[in-house]
Amino acid sequence: MNQFITPFKGLHPKPEYVNDVIAPPYDVVTRAEAKVLAKNRPNHFLHVTHAEIDLPDEVDEYADAVYQQADKNFQALLQKNILVQDNRDCFYVYQLQQGTHVQTGVLAKVSCTAYEKGLVRKHELTRPDKVLDRRKHIEALRAQVSPTLLTCKKDAALTALLAELIEAEPLFAVNDAQGVQHRIWRIQDPVRVGKISNCFNQHAVIYIADGHHRNEAAYQAYTRHPEYRDCLAGIFPEDELSILGYHRMVKTLNGETQKSFIDKLKPNFTISLLDELNYPERKGDIMLYLKGQAYLLRSLDADTQMDVDKLSDLILSPILSIVDIRKDKNITFVGGKDARDTIKTQVDSGNWAAGFLMYPTSMQELLYTADANQIMPPKSTWFEPKLADGLVSYLF
Repeated sequence: MNQFITPFKGLHPKPEYVNDVIAPPYDVVTRAEAKVLAKNRPNHFLHVTHAEIDLPDEVDEYADAVYQQADKNFQALLQKNILVQDNRDCFYVYQLQQGTHVQTGVLAKVSCTAYEKGLVRKHELTRPDKVLDRRKHIEALRAQVSPTLLTCKKDAALTALLAELIEAEPLFAVNDAQGVQHRIWRIQDPVRVGKISNCFNQHAVIYIADGHHRNEAAYQAYTRHPEYRDCLAGIFPEDELSILGYHRMVKTLNGETQKSFIDKLKPNFTISLLDELNYPERKGDIMLYLKGQAYLLRSLDADTQMDVDKLSDLILSPILSIVDIRKDKNITFVGGKDARDTIKTQVDSGNWAAGFLMYPTSMQELLYTADANQIMPPKSTWFEPKLADGLVSYLF
């Protein structure tokens, strides 16, 4: 049996401070948004994950001073006993509820050598600048404070065990700014810790769902500092997670008019005018929005290619000359439940030329891609609800 998923001495807010500390994941808020969220809230964890908000606006967000400020703010939370560390190795059952959707998993540390060996499987490439940012953040704090979201195959024994463990009172329960409830149970009894460990470590592999940059940053920190042996992760069975579409907007039509752009789509899609913009209802459909008009693009090819691949192969690359969507400035990505309204507003305002609403990538597509050692296009999956920052951190 593998032993690459283990308990740890978690660092977390005292229950009376959890409402002050909880923060959205660092990568879903901009500098400006972080500044607004953390204003007049000195214990907010965005002061740690977006420390540039405490420096003059002209300071680059990747400047060394930002990482130094992050450590200063982190140490202040420790010194004020806002954050406290448990004195024994624990697992932390983590449950999120957004509306009627509830997902339950476990916060644990996952061996970086398992990632190196492919036991933690990935499905996306990473951007070196984003990995470097998080690696510097880890090294400055000597801690990992933003958990990676991992998934494992369906596991009836694990699901039953977690259902039993959450019958107790949680360590804390807190609602975030989006109304998602986060509940944490600290599991420190050696027998129960052993049961969780046995459930997870019987899996030959686990998979990165969301957080490739965090996982790669943790691994790169380990290669430079061998004592940084593990990555902080929330691990959830595949049937607990909810994947939404991850949508696209383009700044220009690459010299095409709206009419000529539509004409170039006709060889590969049936095109229907729509009265209003809605999300696709089936695989193979893409919703296109041009200023004032929505279209349904239905693929003429009934193959099993992923929709995000089809968009790139049939539209983005040949018509819009967007080849590397990780770097091209002509494309951006929109996730979350309000993506449709965001795209419509941005396109109608003239800020962006077109938007594409995508049908969600399935969990089966993600696992198949990872098992085949293949790579999805960037931003193929949007997982929601998202794990919060600041609730449980891992001190090296």
